[in-house]
Formats: sequence, C-alpha cells, structure tokens
Amino acid sequence: MKGPHRTDMQQTLEYYDSRMEQQRLRALERKFQQFERQGIAEQAALAEHPVVRFVKSLPVEDPRYPAIEYLRLAQQVGRDVWEVFNEVQEGRREFSGRDGTQIRFDPVPHEFVTWSMPAHDLRRPEDKKCGFIRSPSGSIVYTMCPDHPEHYLKGKRRHCWSLHCPSCMNDTALKHGVKIERQLLVYQKLCEKQGVDVGRIGHWVISPPQELAKCMMQTYEDFDILQRYVDDTILELGGKAGVTVFHPWRQKEDFWELSPHFHVLCYGFLRTKRFLK
Repeated sequence: MKGPHRTDMQQTLEYYDSRMEQQRLRALERKFQQFERQGIAEQAALAEHPVVRFVKSLPVEDPRYPAIEYLRLAQQVGRDVWEVFNEVQEGRREFSGRDGTQIRFDPVPHEFVTWSMPAHDLRRPEDKKCGFIRSPSGSIVYTMCPDHPEHYLKGKRRHCWSLHCPSCMNDTALKHGVKIERQLLVYQKLCEKQGVDVGRIGHWVISPPQELAKCMMQTYEDFDILQRYVDDTILELGGKAGVTVFHPWRQKEDFWELSPHFHVLCYGFLRTKRFLK
C-alpha cells in the first residue's frame, strides 16, 4: 500500500514541478519580449530623422537683408544694395543717380519679418515640458500595435506642437503635412464625383530673382505681394488647387544658404513653356 502511494505522490510532485517550470519559462520569455520591445521603442524614439539632424546642427546664413526700397535705390544709382544700405544707416540721404540727377532717400520705418529655422528655441522643451513620457524606473513609455509590435511601436511623448521646439518640430511638421494631404485628397474626390479629372499632384519649384526676393522677404507687405504673385501666376498657368510653401534657405554641404524660393504642390496641367518663361 505504501509503495504505490509514494509513486503517485512522486508523479504528482514531478507534474507540479514541470508545470511551474513551464510557467516560469513563459514568464521569462514574456519578460525578454518586453525588454526587446522596450529597446526597439527607445531606439526608435531617440533616433533623429536626417532632416531634423541637419536642421539642428548646420550653421544658418543670416536672413536679414535690406528692404525692397534699398534695392530700388541701388538700381537707381547703379551700386550694390548693401553699399547704399550701409551708407543710409550711417546717415547719408543724398545720392547721385545714373543720369546725374540727385536722389533724396529717407528710410521708412518697417515692421521687419523675423525668419528662423525650425527647432531654434532650445529652452522650449524644458519650459513646455515636452519630450518622452517615462515610467518611474526611467524607461520610455510606449504604445504598440495590438496585433504585432513590428507594425507599430512608438514612445509616448508630450507635445507643445510648435515648429520652434526641438523636441516637437518633426512630429508637428508631419501633422501639418497629413492635414494638407487630406485637404488635397478631398478636393480630388469631389472633382472626380463631378466627372472632372484634375490629374496627379505636381511639384513645382519657383526661385525668384534672388536679390529681389531677399529684399521682399524682409517686410510683411512686400512678402505678401511676392507670395500672391507666385500663387496668381500658378493659377494663370493652369493650377487648380494646392499649397505653397516658402523656404528661405537651401541646404548646402556644411551650412544653410539664404536662398528664398517657393515649393508649390498642386493639381492641374501647367503650361510648362510659359512656366519656365
């Protein structure tokens, strides 16, 4: 009687130990998976987009430039715009024109536009409490796709949603881009319902004469004239609907060069020869 009883007890204990060991292994496997997902989330969170890295790291050419009336004065006297600007700042008011006439120039007070790169406000993340949300242990809190972590795995963060913010700039730009894309797709769908083919979205780059554009981007009134001229010209050439984005700088290898130009994303079949002209 005692022998079989001990054997049954021994089998029960072995089964219990085996079951507990399987549970421990499954818990350990889940722990490893959690650590792996946490590592992937932190790597993705801390990795910067190449454009963001360039925006933050490269030196930027000063966007300040004489306003448009200084360019007109420079053209009247046949000299460089910076030369006449500096002389006016030093107090000169009388200039000799190309035809020998005397030109009186009195500077006009302006509310100048302040141009700056995204992510330039280095104090904003601290002031606005932007950045990744962390657990009490210090690890980044993340959200993931319920079906598969490789589909979606992202660290949670607080945003001020400003392009000035180094922490929020990239997500803010993506948010604005998604909003614009939705508006353009709605326009396309509405036109299709009316039987109108608007074609595909085209990307056009407009670079105005640089000295003129640098002068006109200094004041709100002149910049508004410049931008409306670009928009009106695109519409006259066949543009239907789109968005105009102004870029004050162009990226060179080791710095951002002041080079004002416009990017136009729009529907419509533009007349290319007239556009180039």
